[in-house]
Amino acid sequence: MRDLIRSGGVRSVFQPIVSLTDGTVYGYEVLSRGVEPFESPFSMFSAAEDEGVTWDLERACRLSAMRAVSQLPRRLRERAFFINVSPRVLKDPRFKQGFTASQLRAYGLNQGSFVIEITEHSSDGDRDGLARMAEHYASQGFRIALDDFGSGDSGLVTLVKCTPHFIKLDMEIVRGISSSSYRRKLVKALVYFAMGVDARIIAEGVEELEDLRVLLELNVPMAQGFLFGRPSWDAPLREEETCGLIHALLGF
Repeated sequence: MRDLIRSGGVRSVFQPIVSLTDGTVYGYEVLSRGVEPFESPFSMFSAAEDEGVTWDLERACRLSAMRAVSQLPRRLRERAFFINVSPRVLKDPRFKQGFTASQLRAYGLNQGSFVIEITEHSSDGDRDGLARMAEHYASQGFRIALDDFGSGDSGLVTLVKCTPHFIKLDMEIVRGISSSSYRRKLVKALVYFAMGVDARIIAEGVEELEDLRVLLELNVPMAQGFLFGRPSWDAPLREEETCGLIHALLGF
């Protein structure tokens, strides 16, 4: 694990986030991958925790993301890029010093293009501290997303404290929504709430056409999942394909 970090073995891949209004690609979630035996994020971060180098790995992931985004064609760099950050790292002073507008400018990037995804899976329960950090980064021009909403500890209290720009619905809520009236009513209420507070819902884990059809009926504004594209190295747009799919389902 230490060799992986030192050698720059962490790589970034991109998964599209699609506008369900017209099928265009709104942006990408930037995900991290390693090399054997740490190809998956789970194996990487599990090993990093065992070795006590979680902070170093997180930093390597962010540097890899900035490099990868800076190397994309200009037309792609204008999209939004979502980067996962755990609350523990977000509140670390080193993160505050090492992920700044000036650092992004060094890569030719703008903080307005970056969305910090907060996931509570490793939260220490300090939601007030988390809220202060979210407010700090929002004031610097970054946008905030609450990741995996509806799973684990990612609940209403965190939603109220952090007031995110984006609310990413956990895939366990999204998958099977076509056959669950309960899920449909929940998502409908969340969409209405998000509209009222100037936030946007993103449905995660979309894989089935019938689920997508229901999301369109519920006016969910954005989605990501294997139906639109798997994580890839080059951030392909695929807009012609996704636009055709959305327009067909909308009856255009």
